[in-house]
Amino acid sequence: MNHSNKLNLAIIGPSGSGKGTQAEMISKKYQLKHISMGVVFRAEIKKGTAYGKQVQAYIDQGKFVPTSIVLKGLAPILASIDYHGF
Repeated sequence: MNHSNKLNLAIIGPSGSGKGTQAEMISKKYQLKHISMGVVFRAEIKKGTAYGKQVQAYIDQGKFVPTSIVLKGLAPILASIDYHGF
């Protein structure tokens, strides 16, 4: 593979399917940005942010965090990425 070309991937699957493991290996090999919502959630919960508390309420109930809330946390991350050539 020519590393001068942009490579953009989305790895989607259920919890425990190995998405994070595969994404970590691929991101290192191809120098890609790896975004894990689990990591984002844990960081926000640890910081005690309003977003983290909102996420924690779902986690404490054993529920999936609704897509609308996931996107609320993902939006600032996506806004910070340089999309030139994406």
